[in-house]
Amino acid sequence: MSINELKSIIHKMVDNSQNEFLLEAVYNIFYSITDESVWQNLTDKQKELILKAFEESERESNLIDHSTVMMQIQNEL
Repeated sequence: MSINELKSIIHKMVDNSQNEFLLEAVYNIFYSITDESVWQNLTDKQKELILKAFEESERESNLIDHSTVMMQIQNEL
């Protein structure tokens, strides 16, 4: 996949997302990386898994509401 294709896909995913948590995470990734070394140091498999997780997070059926997550965290403590 070319750089332009990747950019296009990422732009579409961001534009279509209404998930504030996910958008903040993406923002933080890009904001915190001042050079490309982190992404370049990932294996192709790691990159693939990150992009797959991002894509899967766009499906409503894969999302867990905030209160459920908070209850799970409290139960772990």
